[in-house]
Amino acid sequence: MNFVEQSEVFLASRTARNRNPVKESTMTSYRSRIKNHILPAIGPLDLEGFSNGAMKLFAQGLSIKGLAPKTILETVVVVKQIVASAVSQDGDYLYPRQWNHDFIDLPPVTGQKQPTVSPAQLRAALADKAYGLFYALLAGTGLRIGEALGLRYGSLSLRTAWKPNDALVDVRTALWRNREGSPKTVAAVRQIDLHPDLNVRLKDYVQDLGLSPTDEDYVFMSPAGNRLCESTIRKESLKPLGIEGFHCFRRFRLTNLREQRVPEDLIKFWMGHAKIGTTDLYSKMSENLELRKTWAEKAGLGFSL
Repeated sequence: MNFVEQSEVFLASRTARNRNPVKESTMTSYRSRIKNHILPAIGPLDLEGFSNGAMKLFAQGLSIKGLAPKTILETVVVVKQIVASAVSQDGDYLYPRQWNHDFIDLPPVTGQKQPTVSPAQLRAALADKAYGLFYALLAGTGLRIGEALGLRYGSLSLRTAWKPNDALVDVRTALWRNREGSPKTVAAVRQIDLHPDLNVRLKDYVQDLGLSPTDEDYVFMSPAGNRLCESTIRKESLKPLGIEGFHCFRRFRLTNLREQRVPEDLIKFWMGHAKIGTTDLYSKMSENLELRKTWAEKAGLGFSL
């Protein structure tokens, strides 16, 4: 079995399984790495003979191509997963490996850029006539871009919706390449309590548009009446503003919550970050709605609407 053959088995197994099914965005990343980096280098090689030495040479080749350390690491991980996906009918690994990471010697992933928005950039973004309130939503909630694009108006139980009477966003779905699906992680299914000022501004916005919560419309639409497109916002507004990606607003929100000393349990809940330790699992702070509302107002937005 070589990598050309087993990569197809690997991809098929990821889409068909019941346990931890892989999202389409991740599948796209897998396919890209396999097509562009893995098969051109090691496609004809047999999995049985692909050991630590072969992995070391493969990683060195990626480095010679000029790929970033993080890209090299993620590509090597896919190769490991392809090898591990070769199993018998009984589910036993056909080619078990003990990878020697010191020997493979991948380049360290350091100094990754994690930009946020400067005060001047945020003021300019909020002043944008077309997307100002959309940016306020991102900076005031920490929603991921796909979650914000899929925001609907009304008390929907299965899709992401803004509930004005409760002043919260119920995150249930996200858009990716104009397709609606489940959010990034299990923890991303959550509620986000809105600051009263942001909730009022959203109410004024939908009232001006004439939207009704029974319409199940998207809150933010293009001038042509279609739902907003991530690439269009990026091209028309985000890049001219000099902001390095929508995730900058999410980092801004997280930073503001910590600066205001919001309990970490609530920060994780609102941001959709997974609970890690036993103490996190025991905490029920996120179930205290009154406490959540108090902290949402106390923390503020970190900017003026």
